[in-house]
Amino acid sequence: MAEGRLDIFLNPQANRGAAAAAWPRLAEALRAAGRPFKLWTTTGAADVPARVAEAIGQGATCLVAAGGDGMLQLVLDALMAAQDQGLAPGTVHLGAIGLGTSNDFHKPIGEAPQLAGVPCRLALETARRRDVIRLDATLPSGEAVVHHLLQASHVGTIPAANHRLTRQRSLANWLYRYWYTGALLLASAQEVLTYRGFRAQVEAGPHRWEGEFTGMSLLKQRFVAGSFTFLTPRTPYDGRLDLALCRKVSVWRLLQLIDAFEKQGLRGHPEVHCVEVDEVAARFEQPLPIDYDGELLDVTAARWRVLPATVSILG
Repeated sequence: MAEGRLDIFLNPQANRGAAAAAWPRLAEALRAAGRPFKLWTTTGAADVPARVAEAIGQGATCLVAAGGDGMLQLVLDALMAAQDQGLAPGTVHLGAIGLGTSNDFHKPIGEAPQLAGVPCRLALETARRRDVIRLDATLPSGEAVVHHLLQASHVGTIPAANHRLTRQRSLANWLYRYWYTGALLLASAQEVLTYRGFRAQVEAGPHRWEGEFTGMSLLKQRFVAGSFTFLTPRTPYDGRLDLALCRKVSVWRLLQLIDAFEKQGLRGHPEVHCVEVDEVAARFEQPLPIDYDGELLDVTAARWRVLPATVSILG
């Protein structure tokens, strides 16, 4: 019987292959805890939707992404596709085992439930429905795509640093294979010092902005990659998101703002437009990468919309 079973979708390549090495220890801990499970090993992002759909077709009720934030996002997309096709929200739950490099979804890590020393969300008895952000994006080719996220989306310096870290032939990309934290700090510092900004038109409720910007963040939680955080009052359950749109500023001022965002919050800075909304749309003068829960997508336009209490997350 699938009811009560954990259907676990493992990305063995997460954390530069460390997820595969960690899995046997986790499997043993699950058996010792009396948790029945079925393992679905994925060979790449492309096969995740079909495997999740197959599991749901077999009666799965608890889908668990074992990997990093990217794996969680893939399983979330597949679950949302099933709900769009008629699966009742809340009948299938989503959980996670944090085997990635950053594991932002589980932060603060020290307060997260643990299994064999790994942060996990596996408790059905404390499952709770939470908001999802729907992302409708236009690719440079003109193709329209849809993704979903739980945490945050960014434009500007944050995805530029992610791009440098994971896509470019760079010192940070080379270092990433050996030392994630150091590579992330290097990529972030390089982008802060060299980023030229982007031009865009942004709409959020009654608000309209147009011009040149350094960054834009849409937040449902405060944690970003590494140890960096944004001080925001948003919660996964409030039906809202914080939009922070930063005008083009000097390197020195950007460094000041980064420190202020973490310690003082997003509001109260003359260069930063910060509003509480449930929908944001942006059109960009040139194609650029955006970040959604750590994943990168090159776009020319995007719309983010909060879907309140849409997916049930295991505790």
